Amino acid sequence: MKNGSSFLSDLKKCAYQYVEEVQFESAWEELRTKYRVENNSWLNRMYGLKEKWARSYMNNTFTGGMQSTQLSESLYADLKDYTKSTLDIVQIFKYFKRVVNDKRANELKADFDAINKLPKNMFLRTKIIKHAKEVLHEYGVGIDEQEIEFKVECNPSDFVVQCSCRKFETFGILCCHALKVLQLLDIKSIPKAYVLSKWTCVAKNMVIEDSKEKEVVEHVNLVSTQCYTLLCHKLVKLASEASNSVDGYDLVSNAATDLFK
Repeated sequence: MKNGSSFLSDLKKCAYQYVEEVQFESAWEELRTKYRVENNSWLNRMYGLKEKWARSYMNNTFTGGMQSTQLSESLYADLKDYTKSTLDIVQIFKYFKRVVNDKRANELKADFDAINKLPKNMFLRTKIIKHAKEVLHEYGVGIDEQEIEFKVECNPSDFVVQCSCRKFETFGILCCHALKVLQLLDIKSIPKAYVLSKWTCVAKNMVIEDSKEKEVVEHVNLVSTQCYTLLCHKLVKLASEASNSVDGYDLVSNAATDLFK
């Protein structure tokens, strides 16, 4: 891996880039031959565990998009910004609570942005698209500057679409390849079967049970955090508008004084 070697990048390709098992096996053999590591004990041991780390062997396993220790590493990084080695256990839990509140605030902001920013449909209805909707059912979708082509199978009449990258099966969200085909067929909205409630705003209204089938109670401070975040968005916008004129400033300032009372 020294002196400008591309071994690490090639190894990452084996882990994340290939969606078919045949592609992985071919790339793995090429990797061993290219770098003369056919007898490397560590690589041979890793190959024996390929079902646990190679993307091509995990196409039917739902992972929510997480890779290896990504979740724990993200949490550790966030805590590192708040904690020091001199803190006791009580102080650590206080900082941990602050991290959780910050993450909830970020989630609420993302919800607010998602509700108030709707995508525009720029797709046009044309005769060739209408014809494609009637006769085409299998597509090859590629991405610029990438050698891999993904196979997308679609049945427009039943609103069924499946891609060889298997992102929906592992992540729970349709991939860009499937969405491109739906767009090509002039399908205006994502089929209901591919909109999982766990990724929507409805998920917050669902009853969640733990392993013992007991209902998980919502955090007592969550409602307060939600109200605070939503009010901040409104009040910041109000202050921005009011500061443009003296009359506006006086109006909002007097109203704020009355509200404090």
